Amino acid sequence: MPGAHTKNLFLKDKYGKFWLITLPHNKRADLKAMAIKLGAGKFSFAKSEDMLALLGVAPGSVTPLAAINIPQSGVSFVLDQEFEATHFINVHPLRNTATMGLTAHDLIKFIKSFGHSVQIVNFDTTSTPT
Repeated sequence: MPGAHTKNLFLKDKYGKFWLITLPHNKRADLKAMAIKLGAGKFSFAKSEDMLALLGVAPGSVTPLAAINIPQSGVSFVLDQEFEATHFINVHPLRNTATMGLTAHDLIKFIKSFGHSVQIVNFDTTSTPT
């Protein structure tokens, strides 16, 4: 399927805030560096119970399209800046048995239509301080 394939991380920070971070599928997810860049303190993977309660999806089906199920400001959405240069972003439509492609503009518009904000972050420049 043409377009950028995704890696979706449902995370919880040390303050108890939930994050849904969407990266290109082939990009390394450095949780420590990402947490520092986003001011989250420290990330851990959210529990499957939280995933089901907040996103309405099971593990393996995490998708930014879950914005439709999330109460306003319940989760912070982050997209890797690399997606701005791709024509289509491929995501699961709430289950991992199918994939659909959307433009970055349409995906952001969809997320925002449910009252959520979206941060666009360049994770290529993410580095952990030494």
